Amino acid sequence: MPEKLEEVKNYRKEMGIREREDKILQLIRKVDFNFTQKNVVLKEYMVLYLGDDFTKDIVEYDYIPTINFLSKYFKKKEYNEFLKYAKVNNDNKAVMSLECKEVKEYENYENSEMVVKTFLKFKILERDEKTNLITLEFCYNIKFIYDNYGFLFFNFDYTDKDWVTTTMTFSFDKNFIIGIYSDEDFKEISEYKLYSFNINDVKLVLRNKDIKIKIENELDKQLLSKFSADEINQINTSLNLIKYTEGNHLVYQKVIHNIDNNQDKILIYDIIFSPRDTNNSDEIENPDDDDEKYIAYLEVRRPQPIVINQFKINNVIVKKKQKDGNEENNSKPNKEEKKVVRGFYCSEENYIKYAYEFMGTIGLFEFDCEGVYSCNNNFQINYNNFARIYGLLYGGSFKYEIILNGNKVKFPIKDFNLMEKNGKIILEGMIDGNKNNFNQEKFEELAKLYDRSSWINEKNEKGW
Repeated sequence: MPEKLEEVKNYRKEMGIREREDKILQLIRKVDFNFTQKNVVLKEYMVLYLGDDFTKDIVEYDYIPTINFLSKYFKKKEYNEFLKYAKVNNDNKAVMSLECKEVKEYENYENSEMVVKTFLKFKILERDEKTNLITLEFCYNIKFIYDNYGFLFFNFDYTDKDWVTTTMTFSFDKNFIIGIYSDEDFKEISEYKLYSFNINDVKLVLRNKDIKIKIENELDKQLLSKFSADEINQINTSLNLIKYTEGNHLVYQKVIHNIDNNQDKILIYDIIFSPRDTNNSDEIENPDDDDEKYIAYLEVRRPQPIVINQFKINNVIVKKKQKDGNEENNSKPNKEEKKVVRGFYCSEENYIKYAYEFMGTIGLFEFDCEGVYSCNNNFQINYNNFARIYGLLYGGSFKYEIILNGNKVKFPIKDFNLMEKNGKIILEGMIDGNKNNFNQEKFEELAKLYDRSSWINEKNEKGW
């Protein structure tokens, strides 16, 4: 044990982990979330090492619990109500007092930040006097307050804390949708269980399926008039199926091609959902100005499949500018304009540039465009990523209509599930996310057809 202790001490020194004044070494911490019950059960297990020169019979121990990162989801006065029990070496007989409250992180520093801390006072039982290892268990019963869409945005930052290793597990049931997550952060044990080992900074987005999202509650009747009743039902289905992260998601896309006089007039209607952590007051009060906050920031100098004549977000026209060779002054949306939509775009046959931002949550993006139509070429109807703004994910749905006006079109593959009705060709469906339904051979065939062979070797992202 002395050799192991010295190894731990050296590791802590290398990692810059703070030494506690009471000389208690904090070795292992395990955080276990259980979302399968009415209230979420959070258990924290930790292993402490008491040095050979530790002679106290009574230990006063405090630590920053994981609920410190969750305080935005419940009232501060409830901290102590959430703490249900503590055990020492799997027994509660040694516990003398237990409390959870908000205090200064460092008591002797005037400008120290306020944090949640759990305080435990326990005695060393006779049976434990000969061991230097103490195992603690804390149990919290939490009633989360979800936002209007049923989201929880978790950001667990254990950087620069007191632990050698921290392990996290999450258990769910069918009432929760787990957002797309990084394989570097979590390892999936099963469909409803995630595991993270020795990761200091972990982010996770959850959505409670019991809270239904309805597009009728988000957009006014004028905007919804672009869609039929069946299309609105499909939009609602997709809104409640997608595995969201914090950011921008294409929920539903409707594209209408009107072919006439060898021209393809295109109307694109995109329903965009942008979940945001509205409980994060720091982001609201101190918005970040870097480009990642924009829904689109892009410049491409090459032939474009379409030219955009007009672009609207929730019926607000986004400014169209001409390419003038000097774009520096127009590289970002104007932050002085306190509007829901701000920015501009340029769109020409060989050039496209975006720098605009939508600061709402759910929006209807409308594009009035022109495409190049030729009956001798393969007809491309899918424009879900024509400017690399966003793409359809699992749960997202689409509907493409081609008004032929007596013309004919040629498709790259023959077995599209097309429907002809009243002089229109219609293709509609939903991204099902089932890898077993993915046809690699057809994918490669289309990639080569559209000169996108690089797609074949790209890493498959989770959720696409």
